[in-house]
Amino acid sequence: MKKITWILFSTLLLTANCFAQKMAYINEIGPISNKLNTLTPQEMKEPAVVLSEKVLVEFAFEAKELYKYQFCKRRVHLNENTAIEQFNRIYLPIENNNEIVALKAVAIGKNGQQKEVGKDHVKQIEEEGRQYSILAIEGLEEGGELEYYYCLKQNLRLFGSERIQKSTFIRNYQLSIISPDHLIWEGKIYNASKPFIATIDSVEKKRTITVELNNIEQAYDEKYSASDANLIRAEYKIAYNKAKSDDRMFTWAQAGKRFYEIYHEGQQESESVISRLANELGLKGKSEEDAARTIENYIKTNIVIRQNSEPASIKDVLTRKYGTKENVYQLYIFLFDYLNIPNQMVLCSNRFEKKFDKDFDTWNFLDDVLFYLPVSKRYISPDDITSRFGAAPDVFAGSDALFIKTTTLGGQKTGIALTKKIEELTNTNNNDDMWFNVDFSENMSQIKATYKRMLDGYAATEIRPFYFLANEEDRKMALNNIIKAYTVNDAEIKNPVVENFNLNTEEINKPFTITADINSKSVIEKAGNKIILKVGELIGPQVQMYNEKPRQNPIEIQFPHAYHRIITVNIPKGYTVKGLDALKFNLVYKNEELSTMGFVSAYTLENNVLKIDINEYYNNITYPKSAYADFVKIINASADFNKISIVLEKGI
Repeated sequence: MKKITWILFSTLLLTANCFAQKMAYINEIGPISNKLNTLTPQEMKEPAVVLSEKVLVEFAFEAKELYKYQFCKRRVHLNENTAIEQFNRIYLPIENNNEIVALKAVAIGKNGQQKEVGKDHVKQIEEEGRQYSILAIEGLEEGGELEYYYCLKQNLRLFGSERIQKSTFIRNYQLSIISPDHLIWEGKIYNASKPFIATIDSVEKKRTITVELNNIEQAYDEKYSASDANLIRAEYKIAYNKAKSDDRMFTWAQAGKRFYEIYHEGQQESESVISRLANELGLKGKSEEDAARTIENYIKTNIVIRQNSEPASIKDVLTRKYGTKENVYQLYIFLFDYLNIPNQMVLCSNRFEKKFDKDFDTWNFLDDVLFYLPVSKRYISPDDITSRFGAAPDVFAGSDALFIKTTTLGGQKTGIALTKKIEELTNTNNNDDMWFNVDFSENMSQIKATYKRMLDGYAATEIRPFYFLANEEDRKMALNNIIKAYTVNDAEIKNPVVENFNLNTEEINKPFTITADINSKSVIEKAGNKIILKVGELIGPQVQMYNEKPRQNPIEIQFPHAYHRIITVNIPKGYTVKGLDALKFNLVYKNEELSTMGFVSAYTLENNVLKIDINEYYNNITYPKSAYADFVKIINASADFNKISIVLEKGI
């Protein structure tokens, strides 16, 4: 999707005078001072401090072509050896066709001695299959500083993003977007209350928008959060070309029209191929839901996405059995339209990476594609082979998105865009239920239990697709690991059975189910005439959270969900059981008197049958930072329960 939005600049046919411009970065590359900076007491506690960071994004003409020049200049004070390890290599964001216009890095010792490297020292390396351009820095020392800058010449891009908050404390940060004065760029800062300020240089005929921030905290990757999406960042876009028109450019309405045109291109020429495929799949006469499932199962089973392949006609894609994502999207659309199935393309973004903002119409948010069928109110994720017709993937659920529906204007079909929320499943649809029925061996040396686990909704998507796609050998290994991970590690597993794992049948609408017989010795300890049963370990290992640092982010989880566990222990004749009060938990967090998360457990003991009922639930996707302490208590309650033992004592 990004590739398409980057190249949609045909509307920028520029009619203004295109003259040589003095680039703004020239004023930033003077001599580098060897005088070290004085830190505050708080800054001295940081591993490193970015004293200043200045980013200039300038759009300038060269031979009547508009290019983007990306300039970055940083000055860093190094307090610890870990900071030296962090900054001894500079990774340059160089992509295809980028040109290094300027580059210099200077290590400044505590005695003021400087060591410089430049463009000639850039090396290409490969890490984890990816190519990088790096500049190795020599001469860094604890208590010293580093100053470096680079300027890259890039092809024009109409939408941009700058990550401002990083893993190092920043004392001062400044971002400027600079362009010829007839091109108006707009920007917005996320996760900080700072606006861009616009200025015009009438002499240079340049327009600039600038934002400046101070004392930006070091960012931490926190559990149960959208850490990346919550970082301070800037989004910017071209909004007006005053040399052509006063109309706003690249609006949501224009996105609806343009993406409709792109993905319906070639539809008429493909009609005979689509008709033949529809007949082969027996789609005529099927209900909308059955037809949609058949289409999805066929494409995900038979067509491989190769994003680096050349764009091709639908006929060629069906013949060679592979194509780009864009080819696959067209195949869905053409089949839906042929069958007169109302469908809407949904353009969205992963809420853990970047939350869609309906109030700022940058196409940077249009990263991912879903299809929405409004009659059945179901979604298809066309390029995710692990998902199927139903709810939207959880990384998009609960977020705003751009829905593009078909309409007819002046006898021509086109796309109309509207922003609205992608529905999310409630926790009642995302259950992870477990039953354990425990008996004992005759000599009381081990338990002999029956085990059943049922998962539905999003909870099932974490296991079912991978089990379905695996071969028999991998399935056996995976099943063994899953049962042990969610019960006891020494489980001797017998008669394991998995039901409702087929993604391509009606089974996907049923709970994914695992049953097995389990023997375990590790949960039993003997002490004279007493048997200690580590009953808490039957729910499997649990997450334990600690508050090592003040919380930065609100709480955000994958999806609302609930765990319901029922453990039945059949007490052998002649034994009494003690320590049962430890089984009772009642931790509940309420928001406006409504319980939104909790860990509640209780027990009953009747006729030597101990029944333990455990409910852990999270009704919301997000919780405020103020609820973090309660959230930790509830998370840790399951870890505390995991440590509980009860005592079975034989009567004399």
